[in-house]
Amino acid sequence: SCSAGSCNLGWCAGGTCTQQSVCDKPVVMAESFEDPVAPGWWHTASEAQSGAGFGWKSALDAKAADGKRALHCGYGNGKYVARAPPIVLAPGSWELSFATRLSLDGDDCTKGALSVLHNEVELTKICKSSEAMQTVTVVLTVTPAAPIVALAFEFNPVSGKPDVDRGVWLDNVKLTAPAPPGSCSCGVP
Repeated sequence: SCSAGSCNLGWCAGGTCTQQSVCDKPVVMAESFEDPVAPGWWHTASEAQSGAGFGWKSALDAKAADGKRALHCGYGNGKYVARAPPIVLAPGSWELSFATRLSLDGDDCTKGALSVLHNEVELTKICKSSEAMQTVTVVLTVTPAAPIVALAFEFNPVSGKPDVDRGVWLDNVKLTAPAPPGSCSCGVP
C-alpha cells in the first residue's frame, strides 16, 4: 500500500513503490511514445469498418510536442481507447498533463472528441481542431477508497469519410505530484 505524510507522497507502479518529498514535485508517470510500443499501455478499437486499419499507433509527426513521435489515431468511425498502465497513488490531488492535436470535421463534438477518463469517469473532453499541439492540464483526485488510477484516452470520431492522415495525436503524457502545501518548508534548511 502507498502511504504519505503531509510533505511526502507515495505511489506504486510496475510492482515498485516509491515515496518522495512533495518539494521535489515528482513525476510519477511519463510517456512520450518515442518507441513503437509504449510499455504497459494497451489499445482497444471498435471499428465500424472491420480491418480499416484505424486505431492508436506510435507515428512520426512533425507537429508532435517534441517534433518526433506521437500516439496517433486516424479519423474514422468507432471508438478507440488508449489505456495507461494502472498506478497506485497516495490520496490527494495529482496533475495530469499531455499534448494533443485534433483534426476533425467540426469543433462542437458532433464529429468526434477526445475524452480523458480517470477510473472510467470523464475528466475532460476536447473537440476543437488545431494545427499545433496544445498542452492540456487537468487535476485528478485520488481517494483512500480508490487509490488505483486507471487513465484512458478515448477517441470517438464520427465521420462518413475515414482518413488516416487526420484524427487525434497524443504526446508527452505526464502525471505529476501537486504543489506542496504551505506547511512544507521546501528549500528552507
